[in-house]
Amino acid sequence: MGIDFDNLVLRPTVGTFGVPFIWYPSKSSPASQPIPVSGVYSSSALNVEMADGAVFSDQQTTMGIKLSDWPWQPVRGDRFLHQATGIMYWQSDISLDGQGGATVQLRATEPAGDL
Repeated sequence: MGIDFDNLVLRPTVGTFGVPFIWYPSKSSPASQPIPVSGVYSSSALNVEMADGAVFSDQQTTMGIKLSDWPWQPVRGDRFLHQATGIMYWQSDISLDGQGGATVQLRATEPAGDL
């Protein structure tokens, strides 16, 4: 019998540390209305030294989610409004953890062109 990671770890983690977002599933389900969701928000500075020695500074922002709490998996291009800050993010990627959770990569600035 395996460990119920979804209920033993993800449920209390998201329940304790999750913050409210509004999900705009414009790519994953274009006909759907915005949906209130919760995720564990993290944002930190990211500095990358380039080959020429210049430093590229960026922000790495993620939201950890419990997939069973969501009606479907979000996809690249969906939008998320962080309710506490009022910042609208777009989803650039998602990484599944194989245990019922995922890390959604968020960007405050859209790339040029279509997604």
